[in-house]
Amino acid sequence: MTTEACKPSEGANLMPIARQHAEASINWLSWADKDYVAARRLLLDGLLVQGACLANTAIEKYLKATLNAHGKRIPHTHDPSRLYQEAKSFSTLKLDEAFLMLLVNAYRLRYPDDLKGGFNISLSQALMTLPSECVSLSRPVLGDFYLSPS
Repeated sequence: MTTEACKPSEGANLMPIARQHAEASINWLSWADKDYVAARRLLLDGLLVQGACLANTAIEKYLKATLNAHGKRIPHTHDPSRLYQEAKSFSTLKLDEAFLMLLVNAYRLRYPDDLKGGFNISLSQALMTLPSECVSLSRPVLGDFYLSPS
């Protein structure tokens, strides 16, 4: 087979895989940033359940951006703890796993009629809005996301 046979035909709209991953990751980051801003506003205004739910989706989307940027399959889940376990296997990402589990439980509050009897969660506005050494809902947490293109 010659190299001519491997070239795309004239006018073909083919996108290299690396570019597809980059564009998809940028989309994930854009959506995550908006969820983060909304979560932060809700938490600061005392709407803890709603803010925690959006914090969950923000972290979920940041982690999905990380998985995508590394060419990994993105599972259909809203569980940032599960996504973090996958991302830890190939990255230097460090998140507070107890906080992730808190968000997973808070996310379950979206539909109170689905909660089992006795479900209980305690959210503190002070704890939800204070910065942590291990958890950041902003892009620096994805430091290893910005890898050289491959």
